[in-house]
Amino acid sequence: MCVRVLLFSALVLLAGCAETASTDPASSAGITEAALAAVLDSLGAAMQAQHAARERSRPLNNEEQRRLRDRPYRPSYSAHLAAGRRLGVAPVSSDTELQQHLEAGRLVPLVDTEHYTVVVLEHSAPFVTPAAIEALAEIGRRFQRRLTEQGLPPFRYAISSALRTGASQADLRKVNRNATSGTSSHEYGTCVDLVYTRYFYHPTAPDSTAAPLDAFVHRARERETALLTGAYWDHLSGLMGRVLAEMQAEGTWHVLLEERQPVYHITLNRPL
Repeated sequence: MCVRVLLFSALVLLAGCAETASTDPASSAGITEAALAAVLDSLGAAMQAQHAARERSRPLNNEEQRRLRDRPYRPSYSAHLAAGRRLGVAPVSSDTELQQHLEAGRLVPLVDTEHYTVVVLEHSAPFVTPAAIEALAEIGRRFQRRLTEQGLPPFRYAISSALRTGASQADLRKVNRNATSGTSSHEYGTCVDLVYTRYFYHPTAPDSTAAPLDAFVHRARERETALLTGAYWDHLSGLMGRVLAEMQAEGTWHVLLEERQPVYHITLNRPL
């Protein structure tokens, strides 16, 4: 699989070079057959190393999953609600109330950062408390540190749900029977869902002084990593699950590995 992907990316990149010969540095460098062979060798070695690193980053085993999913190992849902009431805002029932929370700084926008990506939120709004923002960044720092320790490139995790009103929670119940029928911990601005099947490659920019061929290799490696990410989500989810279990043991987050939805449901329990 790896060789086929490498060849595909090389062809795509070379085609792009041909189309942008006047502006693309790889094209202007006049890549020879020997240079292309060197590129493929370099890419092959890099991707083999990534493959080995991901294999070492094992998925969650059954016992680790039980401790994040089943009682009595993980906190009850009532603990999530109690933490939300203690640390969050009063449930929002109107746009006016939401605006008041934002103006007072009790809620802040949840936007993409170097640690996470906010995917489409169909039944919630992209707002959380400042303390939740800080703790979400700490998840990302620990996750990326573990990736580095494993010899893996940086990835951002995905957030799929944040603040919900009572009305949006009712709408969600119509399409998702996993949604609670009463008050949701999402209503306090201290709870989010992390999608454990989705991770986004977060590449570093090539050095502006890099030789054209080096820049070409850098872009090719970016493409390869992005293409192969989907095949290894369970390995990345294993790393994320261990980060969350660690922070739950420290008392920062309450964590629930949901069964019907591919998410970690997490509620802030203690500010950093």
